[in-house]
Amino acid sequence: MELCVVSGKGGTGKTTVSVGLAVALAEAEAGGVRLVDCDVEAPNCHLYLPAEEVREEPVSVYLPRWERDKCTACGDCVAACEFGAMGLFGEHLEIFDEHCHSCGACVYVCPEKALTPGQRPIGVTRRAAARGVALHWGVLDVGEPRAVPIIEALRGSQGDEKAVILDGPPGTSCSMGAAARGADVALVVTEPTAFGLHDLSLAAAVLKTLNVPTGVVINKALGGRGAIHAFCEEQGIPVLLEIPLARDLAESGADAVPLPVARPEYGAILQTLWADCTALAARKEPA
Repeated sequence: MELCVVSGKGGTGKTTVSVGLAVALAEAEAGGVRLVDCDVEAPNCHLYLPAEEVREEPVSVYLPRWERDKCTACGDCVAACEFGAMGLFGEHLEIFDEHCHSCGACVYVCPEKALTPGQRPIGVTRRAAARGVALHWGVLDVGEPRAVPIIEALRGSQGDEKAVILDGPPGTSCSMGAAARGADVALVVTEPTAFGLHDLSLAAAVLKTLNVPTGVVINKALGGRGAIHAFCEEQGIPVLLEIPLARDLAESGADAVPLPVARPEYGAILQTLWADCTALAARKEPA
């Protein structure tokens, strides 16, 4: 099963839940566990699960290359580009790399074949193993605007682990959609504040559009019922776990100590959370 853990904003405890689940399952899951950190702009699962041996692979995106001697400056490529990634200045064609979305339309329409497919590196993916967890994460190069290609490279990585946990990027942008799309089930980690409720509603709407069954984890919970519970009841979203606001949990998180290590009782609690997510995934409606 593939579970994606997301949040409407950063700092809610999404990675705490993702890493905790992976460590708890690694102690009990016979089929193996893969943890994929899809927050490629600021990955930190590897801080909780340090490893000595790390394998790295580059990630590149499609980028057209201009052959000046073949170009007649017709401008068809500029007209075809929907993203303003090309400009024709006299007989000189300028390609703005960071605006290119790798669609290939310019290469397709060029009558003189003056544009040919090329590649531009944008970052790397990395793999390691720690605490019985197969850990995959990506790093987007500084200044690069598009995280989705690295997330897609991570999600396309092969493995035979039965339990796959995707630690999605925060927010509800294209990056979050790329991480969650096609997952069997999702968890939204939120906190009992007005901002938490607002961002939970955004994340829940995205996941509903993607047809991904969704549960909620309330982190820094204060006990009792509140607006988060009311919203979840109204939307038919189950609250599967509440993690209390506690100083020792905050300190262990700051020290990058996985939740089941800081509090051993959470090993069984998180295994139950996984079982609940499995049951939720079984209710997924056909697309």
